[in-house]
Amino acid sequence: MEMVSNILKKQDFILLSLLKISLLLVFLYSMFAWFLWEPGPATIGSISIVYCVLYLITRPSFFPLKKGSLMVILLLILVRFYCVRGTNINGYIEELLTTLPIVFVILLKDTLKIDLLRFITSAMALILFVSLCAWILFLAGVQFPYSVVNFNDGQYWYNNYYLFLYDLNPYFTIPRFSAIFLEPGHLGMITSLLLYANRFEIRRKEVLVLLVSTIFTFSLAAYILLIISVTVFLLLRSKKPAFYMTLWIVLLITGYYFFANHNNGNNIVNNLIIERLQFDNRNLSGDNRFSESMDSYFVDFQKGGNLYTGIGLIKYESLNLGANAGYKVFLIRNGVIGTSLLFLFYLSLVLYNKSKEAAFLLLIYILSFAQRAYALWDCELLIFITAMALFKNQRKQEIIWP
Repeated sequence: MEMVSNILKKQDFILLSLLKISLLLVFLYSMFAWFLWEPGPATIGSISIVYCVLYLITRPSFFPLKKGSLMVILLLILVRFYCVRGTNINGYIEELLTTLPIVFVILLKDTLKIDLLRFITSAMALILFVSLCAWILFLAGVQFPYSVVNFNDGQYWYNNYYLFLYDLNPYFTIPRFSAIFLEPGHLGMITSLLLYANRFEIRRKEVLVLLVSTIFTFSLAAYILLIISVTVFLLLRSKKPAFYMTLWIVLLITGYYFFANHNNGNNIVNNLIIERLQFDNRNLSGDNRFSESMDSYFVDFQKGGNLYTGIGLIKYESLNLGANAGYKVFLIRNGVIGTSLLFLFYLSLVLYNKSKEAAFLLLIYILSFAQRAYALWDCELLIFITAMALFKNQRKQEIIWP
């Protein structure tokens, strides 16, 4: 009997590991990891669905069906299918195959959601640690083999050093770390959200790796999210919030003046972060998320008849408004209806998993959405869903910092 029990435990461990790996692939694909550019989202989604279904069949008790979960799932399906309306049947099938793995995660027991968050965090930390070490060696002059690759029909061109990508058409002259992913801004945004989801427990090695990697992206948006996130946890989860807040503010001010004046301002932090925080004609100089044609179109869009419904993905792509990211893109595509459905989906997750940390994470997602409207990326969905379970089940551990 003991031998049979051990075999069953081993089989369960293997199946659960395969399930987590398949969901990790979903996570990495949505961040555009270079080795997943070729398989389509339907392929990655299908692989994950297979293991989700197998786990559901063998361990149905790990997928408790609750009324709150059903409402969350309904809102997710509504917003994701609303955002692809107007596409052909292949578009709807692809959306179904990419949505189902997220549905399975919503249905998972909280303990497994927390385990999934830990697994994704550890996997990302391992990827980033190896990539960052290679990146630092590369900047120091070490040569690595590479090939020239492009993404999205030449929109992006890179030297692919396999452990990291080097942008051949950088917006900034100073190289920024993006690891194996498409953009430093993407990486910084996701690592910032992962840091919050892991409650900034930097005593854990994997969390510390995420923090260092975020710093090396030199992403203005990521730095702002980090500052806000750290401030939240200092207020909510420290024994001496006033003391640590004062120390935090002094540290920020000291850092600001040091880098603004070091070498007469000619340093990477001042050039990529501080100078982009200056106001130019009432706008932040680093606020480059929208082209002039986008700004002009958005003004007219707000006065037109498509404000509530949006114009859809197909028509938006035909406008050729340039490279844009942020809330304007999402609102033009999906209108007030699509944006409201998205907000209600995230709000329902917070209401179903009530905690102060959950509410502040929603606020951080809203701030992130304003400059990169990627709240339907699978990586963002997985972080938020699993973080809700962690926050709800660790509410009694009020103090996590000294």
